[in-house]
Amino acid sequence: MTLHSPDKEAPRSAANPYLESWQAMSHLVMEEGASWSGREKNCVFLNLTDGRFANISAASHADYPDDARAVALLDWDHDGALDLVIKNRSAPRLRVLRNQAASGSHWVQFKLRGTGDSNRDAIGARVRVVRGDEAPRVASLRAGDGYLSQNTRFMHFGLGDSGAACTVEVTWPDGKVESFGSVEVDRIWRLVQGTGNPVEVKRERITSLAQAPTSALAKSDSEERRVVLVDRLPMSAFPLPSYDQPDRTVADFEGGPMLVNLWGLTCANCFKELAEFRDAAEQFEAAGLRVVPLSTDGVDDQERARETIGKLGHGALAGPTDPKQFEALQLLFSEMLGAHAQSYLPSSLLLDAQGRVCVVYQGPVSVETLLADVEKIGRMRADNRFTGQLESGRWLATRTRGFRGLAQGLRNAGHIELAEFYEELATLDAAMRR
Repeated sequence: MTLHSPDKEAPRSAANPYLESWQAMSHLVMEEGASWSGREKNCVFLNLTDGRFANISAASHADYPDDARAVALLDWDHDGALDLVIKNRSAPRLRVLRNQAASGSHWVQFKLRGTGDSNRDAIGARVRVVRGDEAPRVASLRAGDGYLSQNTRFMHFGLGDSGAACTVEVTWPDGKVESFGSVEVDRIWRLVQGTGNPVEVKRERITSLAQAPTSALAKSDSEERRVVLVDRLPMSAFPLPSYDQPDRTVADFEGGPMLVNLWGLTCANCFKELAEFRDAAEQFEAAGLRVVPLSTDGVDDQERARETIGKLGHGALAGPTDPKQFEALQLLFSEMLGAHAQSYLPSSLLLDAQGRVCVVYQGPVSVETLLADVEKIGRMRADNRFTGQLESGRWLATRTRGFRGLAQGLRNAGHIELAEFYEELATLDAAMRR
């Protein structure tokens, strides 16, 4: 569909064939489950050492019809034979292929550590292995060995049928050359810059995945699904009708934090959460937080929803969601969480004083978590959405949200005013980056 790069002189108009092709492919992959690679089988080629390669894909058992993206080599079972880890775009996301070829060949592995002016991981080092009259074997340690992948940092050398010892020489990243003398094969050696002394690394053989060493995950006492947005999403133009004010919008709540809470009459967790919010009313008031419950029930159930939410102590700010508004909210969730994000009740959006989404909660959120996040967003700088953060750390790079995609989705769904709101934001962002 996209046969060549775009003409730099061509106008970037809506009718640009190149852009239309990319949009069509993105739609096929994201919305219809299509594949970039057409589910082609993986290929494995054997080096015949004479300038030719043989296709051994079927014999290798690696020729799965996956959307494979990355491959990495490692000796995960510590038997001296390199195994494969394959990363796929779609399920199964990861395949571990164990090398069970009984070749009887010999090998040696090295784990490097740089010191002084060399980096600790020794990235950039070159190892030279020499044995008798055989041609030297040379390999470099790299940070990345292919698309989205890096092989093990244990440098592996296959040595063929001979079990004779070999000598090792390392050219370190700082340019210094160091000899480590003779080492026995079928072993793993640690080479530390400046020592000249190889130290054997003992690693127990692993005979099955079930025996592989694991570390238990720490049990979490919380089932909260909390997504903090790196780039806050403006929402001030969104309709937020109450039962008495059908024209109310998010902008009417600017000046303090707000929680937009989606609930339903058939959701038991919703009732429990709303009751906890009611009991924490004084704490919320002290923090300046307003809770705006929106019923997701159908038109015929809205009168009962209004009566129910009133009994739960939230009647003053509560409101309904008609099908059109709910559709717009779903598009907003897709922008923040991805096109295939699951829907939950309850779900909540925590907005700052400028009407921008800072945190998304899928499922119930505790009062403690909510108040902690409200306190954090109060410290955000209002003049720059990139500098506010809800977690500790430092920025290495900024990520700019693309409002045009959201605007186009809203326009396609008939939400013209909202689409124009985000199109204007996209134009302003583009002007600021010039």
